Amino acid sequence: MINVNQINSKYNRICSLIASRRIKDALDILNKLLTETSFSDFFVQSGHLENTYEQMLNYTLEGIEDPERDKVYNRLMAAILELADKAKDFLLEKYSGWHTYILKQEMQKQQQLTEKGVIKTLDDLAFKVELDELLREDKISPKSTDIRRKKLVTDIFKHLWLSNEYGEAENSLVNVVLTCKEFEWHERALVINAMMLSVLRFWDQEKVLRLIDFAGKEEQEVSARALVAIVFILYKYDSRIFLYPEISGRLKLLKDDLKPDRHLEKIALQLIRTRDTLEIGKKLHEDLIPEMAKIKPELEDKLKLGDLMDDSEEGGNPDWESVFKESDDLYRKVEEFMKLQMEGADVYMTTFARLKQFGFFNELTNWLIPFYKENPDLREIYETSSDKFDPEVIIDGLIKTPFLCNSDKYSFI
Repeated sequence: MINVNQINSKYNRICSLIASRRIKDALDILNKLLTETSFSDFFVQSGHLENTYEQMLNYTLEGIEDPERDKVYNRLMAAILELADKAKDFLLEKYSGWHTYILKQEMQKQQQLTEKGVIKTLDDLAFKVELDELLREDKISPKSTDIRRKKLVTDIFKHLWLSNEYGEAENSLVNVVLTCKEFEWHERALVINAMMLSVLRFWDQEKVLRLIDFAGKEEQEVSARALVAIVFILYKYDSRIFLYPEISGRLKLLKDDLKPDRHLEKIALQLIRTRDTLEIGKKLHEDLIPEMAKIKPELEDKLKLGDLMDDSEEGGNPDWESVFKESDDLYRKVEEFMKLQMEGADVYMTTFARLKQFGFFNELTNWLIPFYKENPDLREIYETSSDKFDPEVIIDGLIKTPFLCNSDKYSFI
């Protein structure tokens, strides 16, 4: 029985061979991968691809000029990769045991209950009734329907994430989210995440084109998130994008319209910094925090922590350099840590990881939702308002804090 590592190894080898334009070798390994599926339709498709390749070889040997040769060749390479995508997904669903495929099977069972097992149009979706109800509203749902609205958005997220290929139904659904004013910006942002995860899991040209649609949206938060998603996709599928001229053309138009060079540079730098996140967390817990613990009594004495609550004077911030003057090495480490934070490094990931074990984070979408003050999950904080505690100040402060990611901010609720 084939295992996950063997599946990925064969798949990656096929992709590498296609990138090197070694069609025959790629087809040979593809057929070995297809043998593991025992799915006859895959063999029929593979046979058509081999016939196309043989015809191209014969035309070349006979010296026949074909002005469409390059286009046919590119379409052949794209078709081989797409068949490899299907075979890989088929085998992973069968042998991996991954939670993603469990969710996918649950979604398919739920769809079967609607008596419309095959989704062809928007009307066939299991949550079409709930979608129609939302589109009839002229404002954000009141408290009584918050739960229903959130469930609808979650259903949309899961459908777009777990669908391998986008047909008429999915494209129509994405267009509704993109254009209808009934959807809020943070809901559109969540849908972008669903499409990004979907295309990273299973390639489909339509998903990329829909993300480009979102990147051209006037809402800054929506456009920025779509642009980040496109960067991830271009990085992963760099060796196959050229096989899809429609995507290349749309990306060129997007570049002309948005002139995103400066934004792309920032995205690239931020992604590069993420490579150091685990190392920073390790250094924080194994180096900086133990050093701080050693001089804790001296710090408490110098900072007079016990008197801070009684001190009504302003401007009483301590001179940190004098506080650490007897611990030059520690001062240097703290300074380095603060510099990393100012540069945008995620210095808090390991710290906040412990705060993400409560029920809110059991729902996947809550890891990806932007932080916004109207979120129903923040209602409990607003209900604790008093003369001594103003939740608006806390929420506004978190919104304006650039060095905490959205999920870190939700860790405080």
